[in-house]
Amino acid sequence: RDKWDQVEYLEKLGYTVDQGSRTSKKVTIPQQFDDVYLTYNRLQQECGFDLLHYTGKKVDLVTYSVTNYPTGEEVLADLLLYGDKLIGGAIYTTAIDGFMHGLRPADK
Repeated sequence: RDKWDQVEYLEKLGYTVDQGSRTSKKVTIPQQFDDVYLTYNRLQQECGFDLLHYTGKKVDLVTYSVTNYPTGEEVLADLLLYGDKLIGGAIYTTAIDGFMHGLRPADK
């Protein structure tokens, strides 16, 4: 997916993003999941993704600022891409006591 498709995908979930905020970096999905990754992957599985299929792989982590989160909080959207395939992601606050949830519609 190019960045326009990524934006369209997030918009279909109900999120408006600042396209100028887009960042991208390479990350490696670990071979062995610790407790943090196991918890994160459960979040992925709830949304139909499973990072266990990509252990040891380098993937792109693309991040956008969400400008219309219902609570008004500062929220980011992460997309994990393997090649051009969406394999996971999350919506989360930057606050220490914030939240994280999977890629699900904004009103859920």
